[in-house]
Amino acid sequence: AAALRHGLEGPRLDKVTDAGTCVARLQQHDYDILILDYLLPDGTGLDVLAAAAARGLDVPVIMVTAHGDEAIAVAAMKAGAFDYLVKTGEVAHALPRMVESTVERHRLNLALAESEARYRSLFETAQQGLLVVEPRTGSILDVNRALETLVGRPRRELLAQVEDGLHSPPG
Repeated sequence: AAALRHGLEGPRLDKVTDAGTCVARLQQHDYDILILDYLLPDGTGLDVLAAAAARGLDVPVIMVTAHGDEAIAVAAMKAGAFDYLVKTGEVAHALPRMVESTVERHRLNLALAESEARYRSLFETAQQGLLVVEPRTGSILDVNRALETLVGRPRRELLAQVEDGLHSPPG
């Protein structure tokens, strides 16, 4: 907490000491970030990450531990942690920058997901037939419903085609 207060202006900090309380708080409040110790009295940080994911909770996480372990770091990242930090004398200097970076990456990920959802909606609902083609191979990567209707073929057939082979059925 002191490291954060030293490097950031006005953060609201909630401190909990066990996995169960942490998951409960995550369900009750929206947090900008979770700084999560790996070893907790009633489980591990990996347990918290799994419980949060199972409940659809989306908060960026920095996992911290007193003992660096590459296997735990990899497991934490695969489980959704944005970063992993070994507690050393440099934590006071590294943590505020890591928090800012993690919060910003999470914000950018959310913005990207929102943009992709808008694109998908526009693509799928367009009245014109649209397709996405891999430029080097000509492979069709995606088509919308309007194109399926226009050429009279289902999406699964169209995705197996190369752009040069795309044409309307005779008739």
